[in-house]
Amino acid sequence: MSEYRVAITGVANVQEAFEKIRLSALRECVDAVRITAKKIVVDAKTIAPVGTPESTGMPNYEISYAYMRSIRDTPLEITYDKRKIRAGVTAGGKIINPNTGRPVDYAVALEFGRSRQAPNGVLTPSALKNITYLVVEAKKAVVRGILSV
Repeated sequence: MSEYRVAITGVANVQEAFEKIRLSALRECVDAVRITAKKIVVDAKTIAPVGTPESTGMPNYEISYAYMRSIRDTPLEITYDKRKIRAGVTAGGKIINPNTGRPVDYAVALEFGRSRQAPNGVLTPSALKNITYLVVEAKKAVVRGILSV
């Protein structure tokens, strides 16, 4: 009968091994986070409202894709020491109202509504649609990270 033994020579070795696994898993998750952010942007742009003369009730209103164009992903931020990978999706900013020529920010009003306007969010539904993809891909990435050590 053969015997199988595992020897742990010190707590430091175990901690070092877990740190290698953690860093490897984080590195593997970067692509999942980056791809998810891009998928959220694509989906948000697909459902973003577009102002037309018919939808605004203003016959001279120019079709405005400004809000849709303002939806973008932010640069990927990776901080391995703080254990986080962050990719943001942003909408809004200084959009010029085609009727008044003044800068406005429609993003908050559309996402959360106003006193006389119901919410018509695009970021929240797009993020919720893609969260499953992120979870599945992150799990796969963690396994790849563990196996690569």
